[in-house]
Amino acid sequence: MRGPKAKSLNLSEVERKELKTLVRRHSTPQQLALRGRIILAADAGKNHSQIAREEAVSVDIVRLWRARWLALQPIELADLGVEDRLGDVARPGRSSRISVEQICQLIAMACEAPSERPIRKSDGTRNCRRSDAARHHPANFASACS
Repeated sequence: MRGPKAKSLNLSEVERKELKTLVRRHSTPQQLALRGRIILAADAGKNHSQIAREEAVSVDIVRLWRARWLALQPIELADLGVEDRLGDVARPGRSSRISVEQICQLIAMACEAPSERPIRKSDGTRNCRRSDAARHHPANFASACS
C-alpha cells in the first residue's frame, strides 16, 4: 500500500453513540450524515481508500474529515458538540453590507399587499427597488443602496 499510514482514530463511547445517533436520525442533513459515517468507518479501522469506495467520495474528502476530527477531538464534547465538529468552517470573504434586520425589512416590504404600496409601472428595475427601499426605510438603506 502506498503512502503513509493514516493516524488511528479512537472514539470514546459517548462520541461513538452521538455519531451513530446523528447518522441514523432522519432529520440530519445528508452532508453531516456522510461525515459522521466517514468518522465511524475510520474508527472501525478502515483505511482512506476503503471508506472512499464505500461512501462514494474521494480519498481527499475522507482524509480531510479524519484530520479535522483528530484536530478537534481534544476539545470536550460539552464545549464542541458532534454536529459542530462535523459542520462547515466559515468561508472567507467580505461580510454582507446588508444586515439581517435590513433583509427582514426587505422581506416585509416585498410581502406587503399591493394596496399598501401601489405598484408603479417601473417596478422590477433595480433602481426602482432601491428607491422604494430608501423611501420606506430611509435611515437603514442610505448606506446599503448607495
